[in-house]
Amino acid sequence: MTVSHRLSAIASLVPKGARVCDIGTDHAYLPIYLVQTGVAFHVIATDLNEKPLRIAAQNLQKSGVSGVELRLGDGLSVVRREETDVIVLAGMGGEVISGILSRCNWLRTLPAPLLILQP
Repeated sequence: MTVSHRLSAIASLVPKGARVCDIGTDHAYLPIYLVQTGVAFHVIATDLNEKPLRIAAQNLQKSGVSGVELRLGDGLSVVRREETDVIVLAGMGGEVISGILSRCNWLRTLPAPLLILQP
């Protein structure tokens, strides 16, 4: 899969072998790319709405990628700390990103996951 320069730049910041959580995944392009390129072996891809997750599921099926888990929910509310090393919040407004981060209590504990933020 070819991704945009923006998603490629984000992917370049993910350490190889990391457990990644892509919040607001939309069509799951980043998770598919991370698994296809061997950067990540497991990605949790979340979205607040069902429609983007249905499209993400279709894209996963078309790509033949396994290792991407889709979850419906608000931000990090559907993710546990022990499930992720890297959290990506990209393609949404800065205030939305700030709200998602401020509502997640486990982000305040150490060691904190790597945050890749792209408003």
